[in-house]
Amino acid sequence: MQVPPKCQASLANDKAFYYGQLPYVGKRYDSNVDGKPLRLIIAGISEGSQKRFTDMEDRYDVIYRRSGLENNFENRNHHMRGTTLIVRRLFKGRERIAAYDDRSGEFIVERGEERHIFDYFALVNLLICSSVLKGANSNSDKSSPAMRQYCLNHFKKAIEVLEPTVIVFQSKSAFNYPLREWNNAGSWIPLGQSQYFGRYQRGGLKFVTCVLYHPSYPGEFCWGRKGRLSSYCQRFVLPALESLSKLCRLG
Repeated sequence: MQVPPKCQASLANDKAFYYGQLPYVGKRYDSNVDGKPLRLIIAGISEGSQKRFTDMEDRYDVIYRRSGLENNFENRNHHMRGTTLIVRRLFKGRERIAAYDDRSGEFIVERGEERHIFDYFALVNLLICSSVLKGANSNSDKSSPAMRQYCLNHFKKAIEVLEPTVIVFQSKSAFNYPLREWNNAGSWIPLGQSQYFGRYQRGGLKFVTCVLYHPSYPGEFCWGRKGRLSSYCQRFVLPALESLSKLCRLG
């Protein structure tokens, strides 16, 4: 894989650079709910892992098998607990929050086969590379504007190939880069009064967008923690997912 020299060169000396981290696509990504197509992409900034050349088989093993099949809701990290809530809410409808501790509810039976809900979405980050602080325990994103701008073309191509009906951004920063181009092209319009809830349409590609803070965002906006749901989750995340669920069923 050829990495543009300007991406790595755009980083300060205290930043590490890990390239070649491909998306995750569940084997049941191309799905329907109540007779309507539901192709869900969850998008963030970057994988954040300190590993080079992560192919799609590696990603499937980590997300579907290790996080989905081999872990329960409480034992997942903030990111995957938030992801669980999104996928389960959209594919299984409005459930009691207490139900998220019930692992049996994380499976969907389709054509006589039981599959975990993590098989029903794609995780596509804005970047296919990661940058983190050297020697740090945290995988917090430290990517440069040059990296984000360069990888925007990869992100747009992934969307064209996957043809989502819904994209939930788990980062306002990840949303802002494609939004600039979508606004310039007149292909994205806000739904209601929200700057972060809207509809994209251009050619045959049409999807709804929703933007949330990352589930591990520090402070009051953290909504992937164990135990009691945060105020942000109750006031914004759950109503947003309820609206998305209705839009998915309306087509």
